[in-house]
Amino acid sequence: MFNTLKASSTFALLATSLFAQSGSKVIATVPFDFTVRNHQFAAGTYTVTSDLGQGTLLIRGDENGSAMFILTHGGKAGKADRNGKLVFHRYQDRYFLSEVWPGGTTCARELQPSKAELELARTTRRPTTVSLLASGSHR
Repeated sequence: MFNTLKASSTFALLATSLFAQSGSKVIATVPFDFTVRNHQFAAGTYTVTSDLGQGTLLIRGDENGSAMFILTHGGKAGKADRNGKLVFHRYQDRYFLSEVWPGGTTCARELQPSKAELELARTTRRPTTVSLLASGSHR
């Protein structure tokens, strides 16, 4: 059992490393706690690596070590920004990551809303959109 766990951990580290090398990175300091699907992230600096060919994102907390893979779909088209940005929906004091704009691209990656966000959308007024420009990006 220990060997299986060890092999799984090694594979996860290798997959994370290869993923991080293959895509575009957006680095942003998020000044509030936020939700992605059903996972809570604390305020802090995050690196979001996107694999545009696969439509996946890796979200990693630089200070707290939290990490999550998430599937996305193509979203809105707009003007390319060199550094990219993260876009959140805000319902009162709750924030949900909704879009990632990788630096240098003209198309957002959209995340599916969580059950909690859908419930808030049904019971409250429209969300406020909060955009955070990335403090850096890499290709």
